[in-house]
Amino acid sequence: EEAPAHVRQAGAVFFKNMCKQHWDAEASDIAISESVKQQVRDGLLSLFLVVPEAVQAQLSEAISIIASHDFPERWQGLLPALVQQAGSALGTAPKDYKKGTALLQIGHSIFRRYRHVFKSDELFREIKYVLDHFQAPLLELFKATLADLPGAQAAAGAAGC
Repeated sequence: EEAPAHVRQAGAVFFKNMCKQHWDAEASDIAISESVKQQVRDGLLSLFLVVPEAVQAQLSEAISIIASHDFPERWQGLLPALVQQAGSALGTAPKDYKKGTALLQIGHSIFRRYRHVFKSDELFREIKYVLDHFQAPLLELFKATLADLPGAQAAAGAAGC
């Protein structure tokens, strides 16, 4: 039985706030065990893909918060899962652009922290890790999407848009 939308939204907001306040054990008086954290990391992306957009917005922020503490050292499966899910959403017909866009927004929320970080060897290692795993699949998704544009433009023209 599915909970009402407002209950799911409230649960997502509560989850996001719990992550913000208590994910970092050093900054919180409440400790979340590593096994619970691992369960959350393992299931969060899959959950994100099956909930409504309003809940996705909160979960996306929670993913970003968790990634700021755990990515890539303790959440090495995030980037491969993100690439795999985006590839399945956008790589084969019928393409699910809504799902693909949501996944790319998660990537953006994870990677935006690199904009304002001081240069260091650790930063460059992380960026290299991200580029090694994300650059080629992202380029292929871009090429596949670009190939779809003439058909979309023709369909829009035929519909009088």
